[in-house]
Amino acid sequence: RWFFVKKSPLRDSYITTITLFYQKIGSTSLKYKLITYICHYNQIIINQIHQIIMPNTYTQLYVQIVFAVKGRENLIREKFRSELEKIMCTIVTDNQSKPLAVYCNPDHTHILIGLHPSVSVSKMAEAIKSGSSGWLNRENKIVGKFSWQTGYGAFSYSKSQLDDVIKYILNQPEHHKHKTFREEYLDYLKKFDIPFDDKYLFDFLNEI
Repeated sequence: RWFFVKKSPLRDSYITTITLFYQKIGSTSLKYKLITYICHYNQIIINQIHQIIMPNTYTQLYVQIVFAVKGRENLIREKFRSELEKIMCTIVTDNQSKPLAVYCNPDHTHILIGLHPSVSVSKMAEAIKSGSSGWLNRENKIVGKFSWQTGYGAFSYSKSQLDDVIKYILNQPEHHKHKTFREEYLDYLKKFDIPFDDKYLFDFLNEI
């Protein structure tokens, strides 16, 4: 594994060889397989290849990720909320993306991200949740083991919508004076026309 992590002429040559091979492949499916089966286990290599093969790729990928505390418990305290939000922003930045707004409610979190094209929504959500829960447990911020609820919601936006979304996220305490998380989440699903199963939605919102 050191070969893929440690910078060396051999590793650089490997990256160049894969890149040239990639550029000569005509089939999109074969290109996908090359990246997936040769490099899927090391994001460093993938990112470096993307920088070479996609120098003129321009994207605007804005995604809000919403996820809940396991059991919907009110475990996120105001005394460490700001620290937790900074940890999440650092995780987003470390994954080549831009944190635009974040708010950790006592039982759930909203985070708006300018997503890098080489990073999937699922990878980003996993990184944020695992990294932040790990920090909470290492720092003993709560009694017992902290976990996020399995699953998440992800909603995409255009650039023209960002100001409104940012204001909404940063003003979470005011919004939740009038609307529960369940009501809020159902509104998101209906607004974005996302089909859902009541059984699984109930698990997401009220896991026991």
